[in-house]
Amino acid sequence: LSDDVKLVMFTTSDIYDRMDDQKRSRYELIHVFDDYHSGLIEYEATRTNSIYNYTCVVCLDEEDLIRCARIRQNLGLENGQSLISAMQYRDKILMKTVLQDNGIRVPDHFAECESASDVFNFINMYGYPVVVKPRKGYGSVSTSIIKDEQELEAFLATFLDNLDATLDLEIETFCHGPMYHIDGMVIDNQLKLIWPSLYVNLCIDYGNARYNASYSLATSNAMVKRLQLYVKSVIDALDSPKCFPFHAEVFHTPDDELILCEIASRVGGAGIRHVTKELFDIELDKTWVQTQCGDYITPDWITYPAHNWLDTVPSLGSAGWIIIFPKEGTLINCPDDCNQFNCLLFYGGAKPGNVYNKAEHSADSMVTILVYGETERECEQNLMEVLQWYENNCTWE
Repeated sequence: LSDDVKLVMFTTSDIYDRMDDQKRSRYELIHVFDDYHSGLIEYEATRTNSIYNYTCVVCLDEEDLIRCARIRQNLGLENGQSLISAMQYRDKILMKTVLQDNGIRVPDHFAECESASDVFNFINMYGYPVVVKPRKGYGSVSTSIIKDEQELEAFLATFLDNLDATLDLEIETFCHGPMYHIDGMVIDNQLKLIWPSLYVNLCIDYGNARYNASYSLATSNAMVKRLQLYVKSVIDALDSPKCFPFHAEVFHTPDDELILCEIASRVGGAGIRHVTKELFDIELDKTWVQTQCGDYITPDWITYPAHNWLDTVPSLGSAGWIIIFPKEGTLINCPDDCNQFNCLLFYGGAKPGNVYNKAEHSADSMVTILVYGETERECEQNLMEVLQWYENNCTWE
């Protein structure tokens, strides 16, 4: 950001402790909260407006989208995502209802789920398999696929165990077929970047899987344009912000239909932001912050009025990411770099001596590795080979 942009930060004590003096000095005020889910954040943002006269409210995390939209509404700020828009992009039932009303294909049946009765009544009506997940969830956290009566009984015995809780869940019919994620950027209501990738496995498998991975589609793949046009229709149908990144997940069914799983008005997780940087030379988080602040925008090509999504093509044949999930136990040894398999980036917090449990969400990893290939097949092969190499060089007890 420009030096003349004055900043106030609301954050956690953990993040504050990791900031050095130079980073702290960039802010007029850093308000530290031990409980980041506290209602005091909205209160303090509204209260301190009389001192700092805020002109924009910036966030990067999906959990903050609705809260920041409420703060903008409280302060009468028109720039940034509105509350209606944030709800449509976070509440999966509201999202799918709006899209269904606009003739866009979503799962055939979906409903609110607030009790055990809601679950088995839905199954009695529409059959197995079904998916149950938080209406405003992300990262596949607390998402369950129920395929038969045995799994239903196990689900009801462990997940729906608080009769007084407001569950705020959604249940929907399961969609068969591979899943794509489509990521991009809208600037000044113009779609500037949109590109699809294919998940090697389903995000929801994280509880029992060794990894999660995807690779970008080659320009010659006929699915590219289909997925771009489909997601563009989703963005056009929703109450979309003027400037925002997006991360959509779409099923391609055996009968050749495209069905939306969900779409989020934020940057995709895992290695998606890094693959996007390699393919298109854009840092989505940075550009998003700049647009929210009304500051200059980088890279400059994305602001050209004549430039649209049709002009944006990747610089590599295919690039992909893989996040490798931990085993349960103590890590004794692991690689700390990779210079083979066309590796582009290697990062993560895995260190000898770390004690791990099973992954808790689809981006919960020991390490993230980016690779590329001249073709989709070569990229996928590099992903699988780097997985095998990494696991073979890890020691556990």
